[in-house]
Amino acid sequence: MLGGLKNDIATAGKALLQSLSSGAEAERFVRMAQTLGGTTDVLRHAQLPVAHRARAAASVRHAGRRRKAFDVRAWGLAVVALGGGRRLPADWVDPPMGLACVLPLGTAPRPGDALAVVHAASDAEADAAVAAVQAALVLGETAHAAHPIICQSFTAH
Repeated sequence: MLGGLKNDIATAGKALLQSLSSGAEAERFVRMAQTLGGTTDVLRHAQLPVAHRARAAASVRHAGRRRKAFDVRAWGLAVVALGGGRRLPADWVDPPMGLACVLPLGTAPRPGDALAVVHAASDAEADAAVAAVQAALVLGETAHAAHPIICQSFTAH
């Protein structure tokens, strides 16, 4: 809808279901994976390589305060610095590098709780990403207003 391909939710939903049920999206995903250096059997054997270092980005700030927000751009740049994203279109992406197990909004971290797990190729890269994750956290006295994760779903009738 945002891209202007369909004019309403009903038409967009119908096109989405047709594309998914026909297998066209799976074929498109395999082509994308191949373009990024993956294999043709990515859907049958979907195992990603493992990062050399996995380190928890521990909470070091005031206990009892809630995770209100985080600087998404700072976290994105941390992932790019780890190799999990691109600076330029020609850059190669290292699939196991990045962040996982991110602490949900509204959670009250205690000192030592993991805010996220950093997957890195080296200790130095892991240290830099841990610092970025810790610095990007916004804590507050009250919880962030919850929003639904799924706004709308489409099912075959």
